[in-house]
Amino acid sequence: MLMFVAVFVINLSPQELPLMRAKPFYPYQGNRRYQVAYLDSIIDLVSYDSLYAVDLRLQNFQTRYSFTDSVIAAANWIKNRFLSFGYDSVYFDSFPHPSNPSSTQLNVVCVKVGDQNPERVVLIGGHYDSVVYGGNPYLWAPGADDNGSGTTSTIEIARILANIPTDKTIYFVPFAAEEQGLYGSDHFADLALSHGLNIDLMINLDMVAYEPNSFWNVAVESNQANSDFVDLAAQMALDYTSLYPQVSYQTSGYSDHWPFLQNGYNAIFISEGDFNWNNWHEPTDVVDSLNFPYHAEVTKMALSTLMWISERPDPPENIAAETPEPGVVKVIITPPPQTDVEGYYVRYIQNSIENTVYTLDDTVILDSLLANVPVDIYVSSSDTLGFVSTEFGPVTIVPTHVGETVSDNLLPVDIKFNTLNGEAIIKAAGGLSLSKENIKIFSVDGRLVNPEIKNLGNNTMKLTIPRRGIYFVEVKVRSIVLIKKFLVLPVR
Repeated sequence: MLMFVAVFVINLSPQELPLMRAKPFYPYQGNRRYQVAYLDSIIDLVSYDSLYAVDLRLQNFQTRYSFTDSVIAAANWIKNRFLSFGYDSVYFDSFPHPSNPSSTQLNVVCVKVGDQNPERVVLIGGHYDSVVYGGNPYLWAPGADDNGSGTTSTIEIARILANIPTDKTIYFVPFAAEEQGLYGSDHFADLALSHGLNIDLMINLDMVAYEPNSFWNVAVESNQANSDFVDLAAQMALDYTSLYPQVSYQTSGYSDHWPFLQNGYNAIFISEGDFNWNNWHEPTDVVDSLNFPYHAEVTKMALSTLMWISERPDPPENIAAETPEPGVVKVIITPPPQTDVEGYYVRYIQNSIENTVYTLDDTVILDSLLANVPVDIYVSSSDTLGFVSTEFGPVTIVPTHVGETVSDNLLPVDIKFNTLNGEAIIKAAGGLSLSKENIKIFSVDGRLVNPEIKNLGNNTMKLTIPRRGIYFVEVKVRSIVLIKKFLVLPVR
């Protein structure tokens, strides 16, 4: 008995519950928008009966504590479940438990290869191990909510998408050994970084099935840099579920999204809005205490978020604008790499008056504008299924006089990229003036970033972006605005 107590104390999770709700959560301020019919048909496949059956099966292992035979049996069952859906790339990512190297831990990895952008990844998962503090975790740690629920959602989404094509590659990853210190997700996040895995977003599901009230709220959080992704998930809850999203732009290292954030990846954390205080890490964390219709709604929220990130096209690769005559702007759009892009939404603002036009062409004329008054232009791509990219912009131009040609061969600016070290050399030709004020850099989500820009002399600038990702470099010379896509590969 003394030996058991000693081992149990050593392996307690370092995370303390007050951290989980110490941050402020605010009701999401967005409004319901429109629904994509294609996505509606997919999320309708979520079944709370299926969620209940899988979570009950995980509970019936009796314990999934990291140092038991049962957790290995659970890992094998999860792997076989993925295989039963028809996936042919399912494997264990194994590693020794840091506090007990003789104990091998198994992340379960299921890969669905994308058919448009297979090199880009959306990852969804949550830990499948369990623990109790009010009993013996070697004998009974049911963990139905923490975190059988997140694991069950991951498996349910994998079931639904098994025969549905996705643009990007999807990784379904139930993590091991979260309860002692996020060891499984930490190992996989480091592995992903070392192998250059291009993860657009990691979605972490941890405790997503407890809701004792009629007001079904759900929490979604990340750090401030990922606020757009937090808002996207909240918007999906509004558009496709009956949930009331609560958002926070603060987060800390108490669940499996954290190692991915630490490695520079985008990541969000989705959890139940009413925290399961009474059953958390207790023998009473069983399926009978959970709300599976609510669990289905949270699963729909996660699935729709995953699909938006996977299926929405990129913003246009390049945008140029010119003024062929006063009051007229010609916008030239270079398509993103996706082959299913159908058209573009061009939103423009002048004198605080906003208009949007939709075009099937790569060129659009904006007329009836005020001469000599700046126009801010935003462009987003739209695909054949109805998914819309994030906006890129603004591109600002003054519709005054005839501009220079926008042909790449005749542009007065030359841009050369080195994706391996994140550098771009920008040079103005013909004695044209080029300064830091001429150059702006945006993330793929349209956020302005501030990399190092160094003046090399002779109207030549060098910019350095140390963080991996996709960026857009905007250079403005005279009346021409040129935008180029810039990929930065991992630095380690």
